[in-house]
Amino acid sequence: MMQEKNIRFVVFKPQMLEDFQKQKIKTYFPENSMVIPELDCYLDAINVIYTIDGLENPMYVKSNAASDFPRAMMKQAKIVCFIRSGMEIFKTSFAGIPIELHHNSAGYKLSKTWQDEHGGIMSLRSNIDSKEHRIFIEWVPPMDWRTRDKGHPDKTEKDLIDKISGTPGVLSHNLFGEKKCHFIENGDNFKMTYRGPAKGFNGTVFV
Repeated sequence: MMQEKNIRFVVFKPQMLEDFQKQKIKTYFPENSMVIPELDCYLDAINVIYTIDGLENPMYVKSNAASDFPRAMMKQAKIVCFIRSGMEIFKTSFAGIPIELHHNSAGYKLSKTWQDEHGGIMSLRSNIDSKEHRIFIEWVPPMDWRTRDKGHPDKTEKDLIDKISGTPGVLSHNLFGEKKCHFIENGDNFKMTYRGPAKGFNGTVFV
């Protein structure tokens, strides 16, 4: 169970709402997209956004809906976590780590080989933007990304940051750009594994 009286959740799936409420966790579910007009299509059913503040609106995330790579999406949130749950990842519409690739041979090769090499699921977020000389992709790491390399210590978020940032062809990436952003793995029924990222929650204790 998760214990933090000031934490607020915004969820985008009815089952998430039900599961969190069973644990008596404050949860907000926008039944009508007009309730929070700041939301856009990049926040979908597999995302959970946490904010720790006293605002009446539990989340205030501004984003430019016309942008293919909206960095502003997470800037107003206090804490941002992306949670992958069960088979939900196999939907055609998913949200992962937005990555910009150079529109050159290195970037194009990476868009074809990254998933084979690192696992997970990758999708072309938008068409190649020849004017901007970049390719937009979206990658969801595999469930075993922390232990994928056998014989090596468990990977951390910093390891993943360094791997993405240091790969030829990568122009930028968005999810781990700030300490408040975390990718979280969880099993069935939201038996969450928060031991790694818990330190990023300003003292929030997960038990």
